[in-house]
Amino acid sequence: MKTLSTKKYSLSEITNLIKQRQSQKADVEKVVLEIIKNVRGNKDEALFSLSKKFDGVELKILQVSKKEIAEAYKKESKEVIKALKIAKANIEKFHIAQKFDLA
Repeated sequence: MKTLSTKKYSLSEITNLIKQRQSQKADVEKVVLEIIKNVRGNKDEALFSLSKKFDGVELKILQVSKKEIAEAYKKESKEVIKALKIAKANIEKFHIAQKFDLA
């Protein structure tokens, strides 16, 4: 979060900065809603396409095998695994809250 001080910015500049942020947020929301619509309509095909577009990865399947998961756990430190579990929990909480905003 950026703090805008009237010592550094005029009231008019602050108002313009806030309007720009709101406009950027609306643009992001529009893109996200289009992605959600695409995934709901095209299911796995949309996920394959989006993975290629955003991650540069051409997936053939979406499921990770138990063997791959076990191998990944062996390669990572306990600290990284703990951090990933915390991140997962935070992301789940955030998205549960977001579901209600998108409905």
